[in-house]
Amino acid sequence: MVAGKNIVVTGCLQGIGKELLKVLAEHGANVFACAYKETEEFKLFCKELADKNEVSIWPIYFDMMDNASIKDAAKAIQSQKVEINGLINVAGINKDAFFNMVTYQDMLDTFQVNFFSQIIFSQYIVKLMQRKKTAGSIAFTSSITAMDGNEAQLSYGASKAALIGAMKTMALELGKTGI
Repeated sequence: MVAGKNIVVTGCLQGIGKELLKVLAEHGANVFACAYKETEEFKLFCKELADKNEVSIWPIYFDMMDNASIKDAAKAIQSQKVEINGLINVAGINKDAFFNMVTYQDMLDTFQVNFFSQIIFSQYIVKLMQRKKTAGSIAFTSSITAMDGNEAQLSYGASKAALIGAMKTMALELGKTGI
């Protein structure tokens, strides 16, 4: 289903994103492996994964706290001149704090990474898909905390709930174009 497809994945340095990168490569997808910092371990992981599965893995490094960096990452993806078939936004942060202790800066940072940057990055990738009239998919990783809440996760839960609302709107708007 994903063999031969070119998929962009954020949050590949660790956790769910790294595991998703591995699974996609094992199923024959070429992956733009987006991470917030370059490490020798991650570069080696990507190279070994690509060689083992005979796919292309393009590490892309950018800071989701910096909108200029997000734009540069999209340009780096565009420079590969391949059709983009999908985007999976996994990157996220969580700064636990009880309601009375959460700071304005922590709320801003959490929303920047978990919501604003993902929407901005998605806009760039959708433009690449639409230019080539590529049908494809966009997915976001949310959280049960968005629906049920969780103590000390006000900012996190709210940012993930915002993603759910955005996803529904994007589906209505982009579904008409095959995305």
